[in-house]
Amino acid sequence: MEKKRPYNYQEAEKVLIVHDDDPDLVPVEIELPDAPPLETIDGYGLAPEDQVFTPPVFPAKLMMLQKKYSTIEQCFSEIRKNKEYYSEEIKFIQNEWKKRMNGYWFFNNGLPTYIAGVHYFYLVYWHHGRKRPDYRSRDRKFYLFLMMCLLDKFCCGFNYPKFRREGATSKVACFIYWLCSMEMNKHYGIQSKDEDSASEVFIEHIVNSHKKIMFWFKPRSRGKADPQSKLEFKSVSETISKKGTNLNVVESLESFIDFGTSTAGYYDRAKLRVHYGDEEGKTLECDVYDRFNKIKPTLQDGNTYIGFHIATTTVGEMVKGGGEKFQEKVKHSMFHERGSDGETTTGLYNLFISSIEGLNIEDKKTDVKFIDKYGNSDKDKIKKYLEDKRADYLKSGDLNGYNEFVRQFPIYLRECFRASAGGCHFDEKILMDRIEEFRFGNPHKIRGDFHWKDKNWKDKDFFLKPDTEVVFTPSSKGRWWVSWYPPQNLSNRSINVYGVKVPAMKHTAVAGGDPFKVNDAKYHRSNGGGAIYRKFDMSADDINSDPMTWKTDNFCATYSYRPDTVDEYCEDMLMACIYYGIEMFPEINVDALLRHFKKRGYPGYLYYQTDIKTGKKFKNAGGYTVERSQTSHENILGAYLYWVANRAACCVHDELLNECLEVRDDMLKFDRFVAGGYALIASTRQDPKPLETVRVQPYHRKFQYGK
Repeated sequence: MEKKRPYNYQEAEKVLIVHDDDPDLVPVEIELPDAPPLETIDGYGLAPEDQVFTPPVFPAKLMMLQKKYSTIEQCFSEIRKNKEYYSEEIKFIQNEWKKRMNGYWFFNNGLPTYIAGVHYFYLVYWHHGRKRPDYRSRDRKFYLFLMMCLLDKFCCGFNYPKFRREGATSKVACFIYWLCSMEMNKHYGIQSKDEDSASEVFIEHIVNSHKKIMFWFKPRSRGKADPQSKLEFKSVSETISKKGTNLNVVESLESFIDFGTSTAGYYDRAKLRVHYGDEEGKTLECDVYDRFNKIKPTLQDGNTYIGFHIATTTVGEMVKGGGEKFQEKVKHSMFHERGSDGETTTGLYNLFISSIEGLNIEDKKTDVKFIDKYGNSDKDKIKKYLEDKRADYLKSGDLNGYNEFVRQFPIYLRECFRASAGGCHFDEKILMDRIEEFRFGNPHKIRGDFHWKDKNWKDKDFFLKPDTEVVFTPSSKGRWWVSWYPPQNLSNRSINVYGVKVPAMKHTAVAGGDPFKVNDAKYHRSNGGGAIYRKFDMSADDINSDPMTWKTDNFCATYSYRPDTVDEYCEDMLMACIYYGIEMFPEINVDALLRHFKKRGYPGYLYYQTDIKTGKKFKNAGGYTVERSQTSHENILGAYLYWVANRAACCVHDELLNECLEVRDDMLKFDRFVAGGYALIASTRQDPKPLETVRVQPYHRKFQYGK
């Protein structure tokens, strides 16, 4: 008959799930080992509320040996000579090795809980500053994910963007030591944002803990008891205290841990078991993605991974602070985005654990901590605390402080890469919030090109062949980003007005263009810009519905590219206008678009402004980016001010949103932004009604396009 359990304990978990509440990440299941018989698990028999992680008490006899002798060899020699006297201590050491190797089960508030062996080693033997680490469910998740990656033949490591002062450096340092002190003939390397920071990781997090490790887990090492550049587990016994002397021995692990500069090629000739990239998101001295690509071959034997890479960081300011390159590395390491070989682009995975899990804070009014004695976080309270702090920054008008706080204590992965504020003409929070939604992918747009169905621009007889129709073809290297284009039956539509071909769908959208100069070296070879704005369409959207749900009244295509010639750029713009059946409102500081449209026989596809006072169209199509007409620098900014405030929050073209965030008074390098400005202006300009009764005759007077 089965013995009745003293309490109604919970069933052990079969899997641990990470990334189950992040919009940019797909949940990952980590299989857990089967639980042993419950009565063999530490804490069995206690009331659930009394079950917590409890480090073992080291036997007094072993502690005496640690104090009495100076070297590891002396300690083990004493035990070997007196095996019967130390029989219980020998069993304790053997049992600790089993926990270190195989993991550990304990009851935690009624739940049988498994932690990885390296996590047990971290909790019991590692020193986090001046004390042992506390048990945290967040750390359990970190180490179980680490071990999953380590045993995965398709994986060579992971990126770990995290919140500030989370303890990641100490956890990775412990893993490096845990593995290095068990394996033979292996090299473990550390790099950080600079050499001084790498030295700090080595000394503060590895050497200082190494000096305090108990003798039954401490390998013999060569050199000083306090190494400054390399910790070598080689052919000399290790001293326990300063008074000891080194004794030569034959057997040793022959493995070592060192650190280097932040340069990309520092370890490119090494054969690494583990490479640790500390603070990659703050590294300025090199491109961390490029550095990893140089490191990766040192972790491989053919296409088999023999080494492991870990990158941990709080992310510095995007672009200026190094966050951009780390973000690119993260973007190509998504767990569920695999190539034909079964691997991600980098061979890495990503791990992100929200700040609402593990942030060590308390309610100062009530002194109630947000992490309980079982190591579990009160996620709702931590989230409310973070949201209240964010609201305080916004209320005070400190947008820089708000962005920095969000980046240091991210709730979602995308928030790790939030840009800093400063100098933007527009509402930065609206732009940043929308940009963050697309940090790791944008399903709302495709890349591609518009081209003639029956001829190619590169053909020598291009101008001799007749124009037929334009088609759109998706392409990973396309020049256009497109979120909407008309169906085939509504594309390429035009009408003939007094012998001039005029676009028939100009009521649906309008294009803006910003050409580049032939010789513009002083402008750092700017691109040609293009943008198409889709006007509000009552057949697609209900004007009484929430404007944030509208599909129209927003940008539907953008272009930023520099073809070999200005004419080729102009043809790209013309083909887009023909396909959509819309007009082009070009910037005419450089009049290339005007000349090209007329030369190609499409003057009717140019947009002419109407003078609001007189009701007459301007003589020339397009406008100037400088102070020469209504379409001035201020007009473009004014159009964007309204658009950002009212429509940017539902714009799907993050490439344009980023330019809005970055542009300052000098617009010369922001061709897509300028083109979008022209499209915005043209989309909001309505031909005014006459101020007085007008005879019918003038309305039939022929208007000469381009004259």
